[in-house]
Amino acid sequence: MRRFCFDDGSARIDSLQSAAKFALAFGTCLSVGDRAVLSFSGKEDSKLYGDIIAKTLSGIGINVFVLSLSEEFLSSFCANALSARCYLHVYSAASVWVRAAGKNGEQLSDILLSEITERFNSESFRRVDARKLGEIKSADEIINLYKELIKQGMTSFDGLSARVKTSSTLVAELFDEIIRDKNDVYGEEIVFSFSLDCKKLSAYSSSTGYIYHETLVMIALKYLLDKGAKIKVPNQFSYVKDRLSDGVSLIEENDYQGISFENRFLTDSFLLMTLVIRCLCESKKSLSEAVSEIPPVCFTERYVYTGNGADKRMDKMIASGFLDLSGRRTQKSGTTRAKLSKEGRGIMLYADAYSFEAASAMCDEIERYIGRINLDKEE
Repeated sequence: MRRFCFDDGSARIDSLQSAAKFALAFGTCLSVGDRAVLSFSGKEDSKLYGDIIAKTLSGIGINVFVLSLSEEFLSSFCANALSARCYLHVYSAASVWVRAAGKNGEQLSDILLSEITERFNSESFRRVDARKLGEIKSADEIINLYKELIKQGMTSFDGLSARVKTSSTLVAELFDEIIRDKNDVYGEEIVFSFSLDCKKLSAYSSSTGYIYHETLVMIALKYLLDKGAKIKVPNQFSYVKDRLSDGVSLIEENDYQGISFENRFLTDSFLLMTLVIRCLCESKKSLSEAVSEIPPVCFTERYVYTGNGADKRMDKMIASGFLDLSGRRTQKSGTTRAKLSKEGRGIMLYADAYSFEAASAMCDEIERYIGRINLDKEE
């Protein structure tokens, strides 16, 4: 049987029984009385699995707020608004998956994720008596608050005509209600495309070609910094601080206090789109002009197969100082992060640099180092 692993905050759920078992493991790692937001998107079976998870969580003392036919960015917003401990998002395409994160979209702590994995595999679950059962409540009205906050600062688009490509009903409805009627039909046409899970955003214009998510993040960030904002970013967005250091600070682990609604563009692709639009409209700049004003950021990722011993290879790279304690290697050209793959038989490399060539070269260097490691030799 495939060993369940939730160490990166996501997992495939194979059956309704597994959904209930996951909820027992997840809820046992929270405290009785904690709040959690649960949402689902994709095919109809995601709702069925989501209902099982919600009922199981409430049965072991967790108060669950349910968002129907949502996307993950709204789940995070809802969790923040309701001061929930975290959110769970169930989505289905070819199979059913569940993802979890903290209320601001930050990854849950490694300790918590490891405990969820261990409790699922050992079937070590909490039981509560009837007096401590949690409640299940609808949180669908939260979308109205989200809409009002998005609408702030959105005026007619002088010189810009925005279009959207998405498979999400929620994103399409938000776009139609908040953005479509503000377009300048004679303005520069920009098509914003959302990834299947709505976590990534790209933009296309005839003058720029495709502009990818990380560059759009930089445009939005510069726009907010120019308006005097102070931005806190999680560690996974360290490239932002490296390139636009003034006004940007890294968030200490598990310290997400004081994050404003606008700061949430780092984990909310729809909000990111609206900030890019506002930037272009207020500055009267084209997309190509906005891109030319920010430092370049290029990303690549690579899977390095190792077979057995991937964890030992990671330990040796850290022990030797080749990687720091968090698995990162920082150079003048950029930063590379190494992480064990989910199945434990390889290492994932994530690199960001000032060019794709530099990012690829940094991955090459680590891959060569991995290949030279002798597991039989003490170092």
